[in-house]
Amino acid sequence: MGETVKSQKLRNLLSSQLLNFVFLILLFLPSLLFATEGSKQPINITSDSMEAETKANKVTFRGNVVARQKDMTITSNELTATYTDDGKELREVVATGNVRITQQDKIAVADSALFLNTERKIVLTGSPKVWQGKDIVSGEKIIYFLDEDRTTVEGGTKAVIHPRKEGTFEDPTGKGSN
Repeated sequence: MGETVKSQKLRNLLSSQLLNFVFLILLFLPSLLFATEGSKQPINITSDSMEAETKANKVTFRGNVVARQKDMTITSNELTATYTDDGKELREVVATGNVRITQQDKIAVADSALFLNTERKIVLTGSPKVWQGKDIVSGEKIIYFLDEDRTTVEGGTKAVIHPRKEGTFEDPTGKGSN
């Protein structure tokens, strides 16, 4: 009977760690996909080219895109920001092609990342994976609802959660940080 109680406690602990992991790892995404309200940190963006479409309220960065704000970085082949008709609010940000988002020991990779400001959600598609240290969650689509602090992982969901240990961070992708 002692083993059953221990097994139940372990399952509860792992379940709690999984939920905390998913929420914490995706919490950094909105502030990276352009400054959150009230942020005073500048966003530095480099790319091979940039095209501003004033009438469409759209700015597109192409080729080797790197956007940095404080300790967060997003890299992609292309990043497009679309604003409202009055140009005062961000409507959406789309990062496509080899998307990689990093902050300290948190990494997200996908073929595409979409931030919808009016719906207050971030959608990762195209083999999305999210790591924190050695922990990982993946699926066909990862959606983070900003105002609800809720995450869903759709299609073929897989998660690997390791017991917490003190130690140094190793990049599980082998690509190094940007």
